[in-house]
Amino acid sequence: MLRDRLESDDYLPLNYKEQYTFSLDNITSGASTTRFSLSSGSIDKIYGCYRDSNYQSVGVVPKQLIDASPGAGAFVANYLRFRSYDSAVKKAGTFRYNWSLNNVQMPQYSADIMDALADVNYLPDKVGVGSQGTLVSSKTSFNDGKFVCGQLLNHPTRYGVGVKSGFNSRGINTMMTWNVRGQVIPAAAPAPAGEGTTGILSAFVVLDTTAELRAGVGKNLAVLF
Repeated sequence: MLRDRLESDDYLPLNYKEQYTFSLDNITSGASTTRFSLSSGSIDKIYGCYRDSNYQSVGVVPKQLIDASPGAGAFVANYLRFRSYDSAVKKAGTFRYNWSLNNVQMPQYSADIMDALADVNYLPDKVGVGSQGTLVSSKTSFNDGKFVCGQLLNHPTRYGVGVKSGFNSRGINTMMTWNVRGQVIPAAAPAPAGEGTTGILSAFVVLDTTAELRAGVGKNLAVLF
């Protein structure tokens, strides 16, 4: 059956997940624009977050999140402490953002922290039975340790990598940006009296894509990103 399939189709497509990361360091103001570009046949999701520039420092103790459910995890390591740096902790403050793909803004308005929190719940594929939720259990924990801005670019299918339905950026000069403003960066608080923060931020963006491995006759293999 395998030989007959290869004789008629030339290759077997095997999809798998591939992630790409981009960063912007030395952010000292409340507004920043992270620029990145990627050629891919299916960009499924975009994730963006911020953390203190000390995320690689040794000896910074984990952060205990306020109002976090024990079942969701009340502590985050300094390396994974993603913060919004909004002017408010338990409600929407001055934080605003949007994504831009080839000058097309998503959303078309300036989204706030509540939009980011709502989008987190729609990033998992909720089509079908057994879809997973998130570990965000309060606005406070979301702002102070579990913050992420997401943008969905593919269609939920419940088939995972079985279907490539994301944004196809191959063959075009694709420029993407993450535009953020209204952040309040706290002053540096060196340890041991403070938390060991530096007052300098680092933006981190992850692009989730679906790549394709094409297996042909014999040992013929090709990867289509």
